[in-house]
Amino acid sequence: MCWLYGLRDSLQKGNLVPKGQMRLFIEDKTNPKNLLDKRFVRVSCQQCVDAPCVAVCPTKACHKDEKTGIQTTNIDDCIACKYCIVACPYDVRYIDKVTHSAQSCNFLCRYKFKGRKRASLCRSL
Repeated sequence: MCWLYGLRDSLQKGNLVPKGQMRLFIEDKTNPKNLLDKRFVRVSCQQCVDAPCVAVCPTKACHKDEKTGIQTTNIDDCIACKYCIVACPYDVRYIDKVTHSAQSCNFLCRYKFKGRKRASLCRSL
């Protein structure tokens, strides 16, 4: 099994992503005419400079953190209108079945690793 699938599964658990939903997709881009040369592509939030998801959010729940530049979603302000999902050019946003809010990759910034502080990049979130 490809190590990328293990990475995807670890990130899914670390981000507390509900079963059946994903923040990280693995696409098989292997040329069918050359199956010995496997090619996999990781597809996730690209943290766009001018993020379309941020631009269309009516409540500003989807926003770019001023200190870190990381695009994230404030689940308390999200109304699950799905505008950000439609606007995402990478098709990697989804409505979390537990929080009923839009989600995407946030570099695990809301996750505190056991016995450790958040990464310095994420401490302001």
